[in-house]
Amino acid sequence: MSMAILGGYLIWIIQPKCFCGGAVLKFSTLMVIVTSIVVSNSATAGPKTVETKVGTIAVENDSATMFAEKDWFVTVSTGPVGKTGIPARIRLGDVISVKDRSLTANHIIATRYLETLTWKGEVLARAGDTSCIVVEKLTDIPSDDARDRLWIHVKQCKVVSD
Repeated sequence: MSMAILGGYLIWIIQPKCFCGGAVLKFSTLMVIVTSIVVSNSATAGPKTVETKVGTIAVENDSATMFAEKDWFVTVSTGPVGKTGIPARIRLGDVISVKDRSLTANHIIATRYLETLTWKGEVLARAGDTSCIVVEKLTDIPSDDARDRLWIHVKQCKVVSD
């Protein structure tokens, strides 16, 4: 069975790179899973989530954290910046600052879970839950590409219509 990571996933990764004969070899080592949504990627599996771009969200249960990824050329570090400074309501265009980092909320993506998702017996999201990712550029959404990026992950959010 092949596996895929969906929705807003946040992981701490160290990716050492080795330059061997001009080829770049990347060895990814998963260090700490903060929040991950891992589901089967088989041909029979239907959609487990629905992603939607939205304009305003409410942060529920103080569940928002800003994260940063830094590509140091030889290694990549990813981890939390903090929570203090993230407002209870986030709108497109808001400038959000945590410690010495700031981002403009140019994109808010809400992920609604259609089914309860589990991984190794742990419930990661329940059917009906919604999580959100707030980024300045779409390329700042967490992915396997090593690059400098900043994003806010909201584990529990509610889409608000203005």
